[in-house]
Amino acid sequence: MAITYVPPDSTVGYLGPAGTFSEQALLTQPDLANAKSVPVASFADILFAVNDGELDYGFVAVESGQDMATAVGEVVAAGTDWLLMAAAVADFAPANPTTGKLKKEDLGTGWQLAMTRNPDILAEVVPAKRQPGLKVVGFALETEDVQARALGKLQAKNMDYVVANNPTERGSGFGAENHRVQLLAAGGMIWQSESRPKSELASALLAHLARSETS
Repeated sequence: MAITYVPPDSTVGYLGPAGTFSEQALLTQPDLANAKSVPVASFADILFAVNDGELDYGFVAVESGQDMATAVGEVVAAGTDWLLMAAAVADFAPANPTTGKLKKEDLGTGWQLAMTRNPDILAEVVPAKRQPGLKVVGFALETEDVQARALGKLQAKNMDYVVANNPTERGSGFGAENHRVQLLAAGGMIWQSESRPKSELASALLAHLARSETS
């Protein structure tokens, strides 16, 4: 996740205690170098502290799709106004992960990698935890019938908005800095961007979402 700008001397809450993976992940973010990191007991407590003004920002680090499902479920259950699901979580994960090297002499002449399905966070976790008033924004990467397929996902997963993009079209691409996106709601297209850097697209998307909610 790219963090745009956090003012110096801001307070940023993370899942404690100190010295955990969460703190190490926070410290790798250059834009948080001058922020004061504060350990917090749970994901929900991070959200409450930000909402109450006790913290300026919250930082939740995850290592796996299951970790993200847990974190999102806790935050949604605690109550929040908006959920923007921009992370591209893998559909599958290794069924038997190992921290060491798999040696060929132990594997024999063949090897089958067993995979297990990750939770579909928008389809399974959010509906079970969703509180009244929550606005959900999903993202859909499609290479054909982009608008139709994105709108299908919006309806199937009960999203309020979906941001669609096609990485194969000119001005976009895997690993590229610039992208073109479409912001869609149930009624169709709200906004279509030119090819722009991701940081500019993020700000523009928030502005169009706010305008859509107030118009």
